[in-house]
Amino acid sequence: MALSYCFEVLKFNKVTAHHFANNPTSGFVLIKNGMKKEGLHREHILKDGEYIDIIDYAILKSDYQNREVKFNDHAANVEQIDHIELFVPDREKAAEWYSNIFGLKIVKDFESWAANKKGPLMIETSIGQTKFALFQHENDGTLNPDYKLAAFRMNGPEFIKFLNQLNEIGLSDQNGNSITKNSVKDHEKAFSIYFVDPWGHPLEVTTYDYEYVKMKLKNEPERSG
Repeated sequence: MALSYCFEVLKFNKVTAHHFANNPTSGFVLIKNGMKKEGLHREHILKDGEYIDIIDYAILKSDYQNREVKFNDHAANVEQIDHIELFVPDREKAAEWYSNIFGLKIVKDFESWAANKKGPLMIETSIGQTKFALFQHENDGTLNPDYKLAAFRMNGPEFIKFLNQLNEIGLSDQNGNSITKNSVKDHEKAFSIYFVDPWGHPLEVTTYDYEYVKMKLKNEPERSG
């Protein structure tokens, strides 16, 4: 109703909105109304003595006019993939590794679950939209046979930053081969790099900022020369 009023009565060309990054549910509501994520403002608002990130969304008049019905009103629609389960020999060491490599942090609200040896230690991304549930394996941390791969998405600059850190962090593939910048796979619309964590879980880092990364990789020999 609000969007129709803005576009059809007020004749707006664009409607914007934002929400606190630590409240992703608001983002789901904006997406469900056809809005698209446009950016992240880090530590943008001071609230209760803490600086909070905010995420911007927007919808254009053309988006509003051309949008299709994407949700089944008769179904209970899911909001997102909540978490992926990993089996590791030591949950704390695994959480530390994922923090060092990807910046994932322990979810304080659910940390009590890990008090039970059979419970998960929950870790999540900086904006809390993707979680891993780290379960301590009773034996040697053998992979869950149902696990295939977890893929992380980065923007172009963060992807290049990650590539520049490869020599320092020392990643390898499933065959034990070292991962370098030459390991990047060009999918024409995206770039990806594949490796495993210390417990053998296959991982992927992908970016869809294709032209930016392509330019950076092309210019890299000139910068180092």
